[in-house]
Amino acid sequence: MNPDPVSRVRENLRQHIDSLQLLLQLLQQEHAALPGDDVSALERITQSKAAAAEHLHELGRELLPLQATAMAAPQEWAEVRSLAARCQTANAENASLLDIRARTVRTRLQVLRGGQSPALYDRSGASSALASRRLGLA
Repeated sequence: MNPDPVSRVRENLRQHIDSLQLLLQLLQQEHAALPGDDVSALERITQSKAAAAEHLHELGRELLPLQATAMAAPQEWAEVRSLAARCQTANAENASLLDIRARTVRTRLQVLRGGQSPALYDRSGASSALASRRLGLA
């Protein structure tokens, strides 16, 4: 027996909620692992995030034919929207951490390669660049 469309929508949205809660937990784990450079943990988290995202994509495809009855579950939809927004915010925060980390690495590599040194401040607070020289040649 095939459940009625409203029941199918509610079940799909419950699965959305479970998957979004998992994704949010993974994003929080990622946020905690980023500063510590725990590469193996970050790899595991990334794989789990990809699986959760794929599951959400599949759930979305299953929900498409049920669009006409989808609004029969307003509470579930509200929770899905709320969790999706929280996931989006957490993902943006993690992306910001990654961007800061990438800029730091680029600056360090530039210094090590003898490229343009980063701007620093002298005692008066004025910006000044270090004399360009390769590390180890000083």
